[in-house]
Amino acid sequence: MSAGPSTKEAVVRRRRVLFLGGFDPKGASWYHALYARHAVRQSAVNGLAITGGARRREAGGRQCWDVEGRAADGSACHTTIEVVGWDGIVRAHWPRTAAGLLRESFAAYAGMLRHVPGALLKVARIAPRTLFAFAYPLLFFVGGSLLVFTLAALLGGAIALAATQWAGLAVAVLSWLAGMQVLLRLERRLDTSLLARSFAFVGRYAVKGIPALDAVLDDAAARIRELQQDPDCDELLVVGYSVGSILATRAVGRALECAEPPSPGAPALALLTLGNCIPLLGLYPHALAYREELARIAASERLVWVDVSSPTDWGSFPLLDPLAVCGVTPTQRGRGYPQPTSPRFHTLFDSESYRGMIRNKHTMHTLYLMSTEKPGRYDWFAISAGSQPLALRYAVPKGMRG
Repeated sequence: MSAGPSTKEAVVRRRRVLFLGGFDPKGASWYHALYARHAVRQSAVNGLAITGGARRREAGGRQCWDVEGRAADGSACHTTIEVVGWDGIVRAHWPRTAAGLLRESFAAYAGMLRHVPGALLKVARIAPRTLFAFAYPLLFFVGGSLLVFTLAALLGGAIALAATQWAGLAVAVLSWLAGMQVLLRLERRLDTSLLARSFAFVGRYAVKGIPALDAVLDDAAARIRELQQDPDCDELLVVGYSVGSILATRAVGRALECAEPPSPGAPALALLTLGNCIPLLGLYPHALAYREELARIAASERLVWVDVSSPTDWGSFPLLDPLAVCGVTPTQRGRGYPQPTSPRFHTLFDSESYRGMIRNKHTMHTLYLMSTEKPGRYDWFAISAGSQPLALRYAVPKGMRG
């Protein structure tokens, strides 16, 4: 039997945030430092005075920090942000050499072409920009490698004609090595490999499974069930950023499978996905259990799910219904059905600043967690530290749902 909206959804005095970050070896310390730095800047924009505490370790190795947001009218909200650590798993699957990176990149694309060719055609039809973003690392590596090889061969050939074949061969090899070094340095500057690394990891997880990651998700699901029993908490906000959007939805889906209906005094449950990569896993035919978890969330009346993604973020599936893309049909369209929405980054910054940021793909993918120059509905710091619950900030007009 489903439970209706919690009475605690009107105002939030105490909140717990369960945060799952992206596929990056940076851990809780990096996210804490980013939050602390940008919260101060955002206070000048939204008028919410945010005081952040030091990062600490709790039982079970959990890493948390406290935040207090105080509005101009004196009302305050106390938030505890808890990072679900999986950066150790990321580091175990993170290529450390250029050769390893190239191998992982080509394996990722070969796996996608082998297992999800029909899905790629579907993405090409509904989101060609997203497909191009996915292909961008491959085009960069293949195109760049061919260009370096061609230039080295031409230079070596010219030297062979002017001197000897051995001299030409030596110049060609040295030119190729130098050109590849330049290509790899350019890659590090453009950060093209992050997408390829993510593809390779998610593909491996979909096809072969990663038991250590499933253990993390089971623990996160148990943590959600535990925190939902806290009568002193008003809102339990589960946040998944980038590849963490896959992990957050898996954890919530598993928590809903086992959880008893919450008591009337339980905190309101909300799911926020930022720059979602959900179809990266959901499109694989092997991901049957994941699609069942997505359907369970979408049919639930126990939570709201807001999906924020920007068309300028090439590392996500922006403004698409992730369930429709993955071919998920829930038994009913509950409160948990995803609400895709744009952060409208272009309205949150001066035009000059925004033009500078939009050229940096890494910045655009991280912008969900950063301060802005102008106020707007999307405000990561007001969402996580303010007194307005996610369900009200992104309330669906009556009669629009379903």
